[in-house]
Formats: sequence, structure tokens, C-alpha cells
Amino acid sequence: MIESVNLYIQKLVNLYSQHTDAEYAEWSKKYLRNQYEFLGIRTPIRRQLMKEFVKENGLPPKGRLKDVVFSLWDLPEREYQQAAFFSKFLFSSKFLMASSNSSDIGVFISSESYFS
Repeated sequence: MIESVNLYIQKLVNLYSQHTDAEYAEWSKKYLRNQYEFLGIRTPIRRQLMKEFVKENGLPPKGRLKDVVFSLWDLPEREYQQAAFFSKFLFSSKFLMASSNSSDIGVFISSESYFS
């Protein structure tokens, strides 16, 4: 992975780290039967943080979008997976519509999935 992708992800990690809530993280973990780790960022706050982050940093370069999405997905805390899957990263770039990405979508559904 290139340096700019690592830097992009690190900026998001740093931003999220400033808004963690240990008590809510523990509650979330218990609520989902200890299947996932959490930072404890409530959804409205996480959505606002993502809006601000994308406004300040832009979307990842199209050629590196897949790297960013998979890097976020691989982080253990659920908020990063949510950032990868539900953010503008996937939808505004037409990531889901690209035939070259169709097999990658299965990875999201089958690994660490909300759907399983």
C-alpha cells in the first residue's frame, strides 16, 4: 500500500481516537455478544465526523479507493468498518457498480458481517 493511503487512514484513526467513549464501547460490545471491538463513537457523531473528514481531506484517489476501503475494513473496531462500508467512499465513487469490484463486495458480506 502506498504512503498516501496509510496517511489518509491514519488521519481518520487520529480523528476517531479523539472521540472515543469507553463506556459506550463496552456497552456496544456486550450488545453484539462480544463479537466486535468498538471505539464507542455514537452513530450521529460518527456520521458528522466522516462528513467533516471527507470535506477536509477529500475522497481517496480513485486508484487507491479499494486500498482505503479494505484497510478500514481490516481494522478491528467496528466504526472503521462502518466508515468503509457506509461512507461516501463506496457510494459516491460508484465502487459498488464497478464490475471489477463485484467480487470484493462478497468479502464485506461474508467476513465480519452484520448479515451473518
